[in-house]
Amino acid sequence: MTMRNWQLRCAELKQRGEYLFKSKLWSDCAFQLGDVTIKAHKLIMAMASPFFTKMFYVEHVNSPVPIYDVRPDVFNILLEYLYSDNLNIESSKDACDLYYAAKRWRLPYIAKECAKYLSEHMTPDNVCHIYQVACEGDDAPLQRACEKIFSTKTMEVLNDGSFLQADLATVVKLFSLDPLNIYNELDLYTAAVKFANQQDKKAGNRALKRLEKDGVMECSTPKKEPSPAKRPRIDNTNGSQGDGKDRSTVSSDMFQDKDKENSPPWTVRSPGQISQNSHETALESTDSDVTRDDKQKEEYRDLLKQIRFFTLTPQEFADCEILSSLLTESEILSLSLNIASKESPAPTPDWFSTTYVPRTQATKEERSRLAAVFRSTIHNFKTIKKYESVPFYLRNCAWTLMTIPTEANLEDKDNIVVAVTCFHDGNIQEWMQHSKVKVKFCTHKTVPKHLQKVGLKLSEPYVDYGMWVTKFDREELFNPEYGFIDDFNAVTYKVYVNTVPKSSDSPM
Repeated sequence: MTMRNWQLRCAELKQRGEYLFKSKLWSDCAFQLGDVTIKAHKLIMAMASPFFTKMFYVEHVNSPVPIYDVRPDVFNILLEYLYSDNLNIESSKDACDLYYAAKRWRLPYIAKECAKYLSEHMTPDNVCHIYQVACEGDDAPLQRACEKIFSTKTMEVLNDGSFLQADLATVVKLFSLDPLNIYNELDLYTAAVKFANQQDKKAGNRALKRLEKDGVMECSTPKKEPSPAKRPRIDNTNGSQGDGKDRSTVSSDMFQDKDKENSPPWTVRSPGQISQNSHETALESTDSDVTRDDKQKEEYRDLLKQIRFFTLTPQEFADCEILSSLLTESEILSLSLNIASKESPAPTPDWFSTTYVPRTQATKEERSRLAAVFRSTIHNFKTIKKYESVPFYLRNCAWTLMTIPTEANLEDKDNIVVAVTCFHDGNIQEWMQHSKVKVKFCTHKTVPKHLQKVGLKLSEPYVDYGMWVTKFDREELFNPEYGFIDDFNAVTYKVYVNTVPKSSDSPM
């Protein structure tokens, strides 16, 4: 509704712009985002970017202009900033989508604000996504901020489900950094196997969908929307899309998805984005035994050559039970001989990292720390059969969190069991008897006190294993009013471990 004499109530220019944005008074153009039509003003749009100047005052593109790769709420955030200088970003997901749109439509000041927001809200569970976006936008400062998280919180990144959805280039970059916060190089190899298993499963799903589309096979599962096509690289120097083609002419075709008949027009398709459909894959699949021939293993050579196998001890290498997942028999033999002796005459493949210099690690003190807090995310929480985290370290011991959320896998169907295990040297230490372990499932909503931070008890049957166990009421954990499980079926948790309860700097 338009207010009478509204101009008299707006003392500043941005107040007038905000009124036009909300009321759509005198709007003379529109954008079509799926089922949503958003009205705007050509003059405001053209004042903001030469991209829109060319669109409306040179090419005279007809309204409504179809946009197939930006969500309406994100587009409204962008418009609000153009009209009033108010930038209301509420999540890193929105910031990534807005960053991509700003880079594409030549709005550098918005891209800068988005990059600042992402740098300030970067965590292990979103850093892989942000890094991919930063690479697409050629944003070196944002890339360096991501690399700092990779280096200092490596195990938390590897432990998070979002790592499995990253692209190969991001994982290769992570593995190439020095320092990395890992115990030894087998942490990287284990993560590489899980990543490769996930990639193989995704490739198998895509092949199955192609067969179903071609009518070769009948679909035995409910059909889902196909994954969005990968975007061309952004070139922010001239507004082109980096595919070598001239983008000097603006037309509505630039906004259309080439595969629009096969995907919903409002689907978010930012570079490197983890789509909602990506969370369909259960993490337990990454731990399954995947058989690959030698040719398939070669696909991950760029990843494996970043791993410094020669820094391992012979015992560490021999104790690894998943070597054959990505290495051939001849490669395992060659590595074994060269790890055993630097003077070994055994030939090594060209792709091997031949350095015997250990990676600079910021973990020596952290591995021996007495108390710490660890945070990670479990994706596909309602359907995953079993979850076990990548190890974190205290008192020079590896610790993991394990849970079995799926109801079918529990004898006690009313509760969800959560266990934190310390893999010690076999000798029960006094500090274990007095250690305190707590788990918190994170939420922004108000929850009952007994769910805010739950203590785990050292389980009598598993004392020798150093296992702390507790139970969560299934109905309470799954209750949408408490907000433990987000819209993407993911749960974020924190593990609080204090091996010296009386310590003044206890995180408990």
